[in-house]
Amino acid sequence: MTNSATNSSIRSSIIFASIGAAIAATAFMTESAEAKTYQTFSVGAWKGTVQVDAQTGQFTHCTGSARYRSGIKLIFSISRNQKWGVGFSKDSWALNQGSTYNVRYQVDRRIIRSGQATAMTENMAMIRLPGSSRLFYEMRRGRLLKVAAGNDVLKFSLKSTNRLLKSLLRCSVANRNLVANVGNNTPLASNEPFDDVKRQPVATTQNDTKVEWMSETRQRAIALMKEVGVKISFVSPQESPALYRNYDTVWQMGKFMGTMRVFPFADGNDIIETFVKVERSRCEGSFETRSKPSSVNGTPVQMASAICVKSDGSQWSAFYAVYPRSNGTNYMLTAFTATATLPDTLKIGEYLTKIAVRQASSSEYTTRSVRVIKY
Repeated sequence: MTNSATNSSIRSSIIFASIGAAIAATAFMTESAEAKTYQTFSVGAWKGTVQVDAQTGQFTHCTGSARYRSGIKLIFSISRNQKWGVGFSKDSWALNQGSTYNVRYQVDRRIIRSGQATAMTENMAMIRLPGSSRLFYEMRRGRLLKVAAGNDVLKFSLKSTNRLLKSLLRCSVANRNLVANVGNNTPLASNEPFDDVKRQPVATTQNDTKVEWMSETRQRAIALMKEVGVKISFVSPQESPALYRNYDTVWQMGKFMGTMRVFPFADGNDIIETFVKVERSRCEGSFETRSKPSSVNGTPVQMASAICVKSDGSQWSAFYAVYPRSNGTNYMLTAFTATATLPDTLKIGEYLTKIAVRQASSSEYTTRSVRVIKY
């Protein structure tokens, strides 16, 4: 890969050199103080890693990095809560850990955005990126990333970032329940799609954003079921901590289990494709899936269904729908069952989606009025 940082950008090189290293060394988008590489993989010229908390072994984030001819390493990272960022590192940099720098960044000739770079170590720094499906698309499809501090500009080719970012998104979803043995890299726990067995809770700290999403989606579910006229029973984070690592709200509705979550970035196609691929890998039997773009009152919706039939004849089916929330973010609504037929799953899923999408676009259900619910 090539890098065309200006020769006069010594100061910006110092600023950005530590960005990438910090991302690789610490779980910068989680509450974990230290991260450890659990697995590695490759996507073209990009080197990927699966990171876990060095103390608990709980999955934290996936990273992908590439070193450019200038010696600077460009790093992308997506956490288990789908927070993402971009970082830069270089061995010769000497940063003051904890220092912050105002930066501007741009993909090709698109929107110029402002952000803040944080020096995570002496030779690494990172920029936390906003939850925007538009920016995610630009990073995937763009050709050149420019990052500026003052009058100095660093430029990076974005070759193969489409494959990389889709792989990182899939990695963050596939490993969301991973708890590794940090001593010998042996997995300790990983839930199957409908395994709601109460396991020993993994110690987690919920940040403010997660709590807000949990409150928002819970109230969305209450409004949804009130209009449908069906009683539901919410599953608490204490009852099923593993499910709440995947979703923001979980409820039981007869023979169906429903969930809702906020996706801060990525478009509907990416989200659906990611979840379907993960569930396919976990199906111990024949697996079929269908997906289709749709719309509700002019609002674009991506829907998909999946069914897994095991060798013993047992089966489970699932319905997924992704629809707009606000500011380039999305909701994902799901319905799972291990007893109903696929047509029944599709029927209930599509019915709930039509109401949920209409409510999401209504001023009566704006997120501004969301109150925090304590579990």
